[in-house]
Amino acid sequence: MVRSDTKPEEPSFWNATIWPFLGRYLSNRFGNDGYTLSAESSKDILSVRGTVQRQILINTLSASNTIVELPGGYSAVLVQTNTLPKGIETVRGLRVMSPGAVLARIAPSSFNDDPVSLEVMLKTTPWEDVFREFVSGPSDETKMGRAVGAYRAVGFSTQADQLAEALRKVGNIVREKNPFGHHEPQRVLKLERSPYAARLDSMCARMRDEVAKIFANRTVVPITTEQYLKQLDETYPRDSYNSLSIEGYQVTEGLIRRVAQGQWNPSSEPDARNALAARGYFEAFQKVRLSILDIRNGQDSVDVLARDFKSWHVALFQPAVDAGIITHADLAGYRNGLVVINTSRHCPPPKEALMDTMDRMFDILRKEKSPEVRAVLGHFAFVYIHPFIAGNGRVARFLMNAMLASGGYPWKTIEVKDRQLYFAALEDASVNGDIRAFAKFVRATIDGTIDRLKLDRSAKETQRLTH
Repeated sequence: MVRSDTKPEEPSFWNATIWPFLGRYLSNRFGNDGYTLSAESSKDILSVRGTVQRQILINTLSASNTIVELPGGYSAVLVQTNTLPKGIETVRGLRVMSPGAVLARIAPSSFNDDPVSLEVMLKTTPWEDVFREFVSGPSDETKMGRAVGAYRAVGFSTQADQLAEALRKVGNIVREKNPFGHHEPQRVLKLERSPYAARLDSMCARMRDEVAKIFANRTVVPITTEQYLKQLDETYPRDSYNSLSIEGYQVTEGLIRRVAQGQWNPSSEPDARNALAARGYFEAFQKVRLSILDIRNGQDSVDVLARDFKSWHVALFQPAVDAGIITHADLAGYRNGLVVINTSRHCPPPKEALMDTMDRMFDILRKEKSPEVRAVLGHFAFVYIHPFIAGNGRVARFLMNAMLASGGYPWKTIEVKDRQLYFAALEDASVNGDIRAFAKFVRATIDGTIDRLKLDRSAKETQRLTH
């Protein structure tokens, strides 16, 4: 699904359309067997990176070395080659190198420039696929040693030994080397079923310590459950106004209070869309309130969230169902198609990956002891996955507050005046894998120091531009 207000020049438009467009262009120009994406660009697709790189490298049999400029600031670099690898697959309408071919050919710099993508590929590719590529193509014992070392680095020692033994049996000298350098991959015990789940796991593992550092030495003043619920009820109108405004709804605290008290009629409201959203937020908030009460009373916070978050989402849109605008089927389970985040370069996982990736998100949160880290990573992971067609931001903020409540924190509202900073921090985490800006944003929201954070960012940006 591409939102109707998404313009062709926006990054989100090209994230959704560039691959099939490029596939048709390349097939028309070079035929169905005259090109393939390079190992580096194939890696981005096969490792489900979710972000289109500005420069896409393509190996062709007949083109001279040229650059094809594409809309949105993208370009395709056509590099002539004498042969193409045997391992080629068609993904998203494009011919890409197979996972084995990528791991046999990838440049050593990629292991440090994009370690998460290489982790994902190693964790989802049997060593036999890499072996076949080495024995069917040009012999490069340096790359063989890197491949063996890479498998061992992610915890696949048996696979590394088997690959090395197989390569030696056909006459190669294997000098094993860990190509990840300063990056230490997250180690696993078996091949992953879903590359999307593997990517989320690797990203969060790298992010975890960064978040913990930002929240180090922070203490929480405990409050009773009665005090918490009183504060929660008092903050509701302000929270509803800000959360709905962040999503583009035009609401007032007067409308929010009136709708919450049942003093409304959808058919007679001057703007039913906003009134229905306000009522939905109220109904969802009551369900979140009950979930947090269970957490405050000692139930496991992640178990409560895994049990309840879908009911929060349904409640957000139940008034629209009651008004006949959408159906119950529209709210059943996860989204049934692609979704595009407007103005973002991040493209969320496809529908078939949602169950595995959401299960992995809850596994990550269960393993985490720090409520602050759970709050930051939980919010980030939820919007990174974007499991629903709409309402993801509201549910993510509910989830963040439920995680904070498990650590004794009162409810914290992200304000619409901070929308740009909030979205930019999430974009940095989703596209660049850098969680620090978002963790600082959440901490500043908790501490009430957002204005100081804005001043610090503004000063740093001014300094960068003047140097």
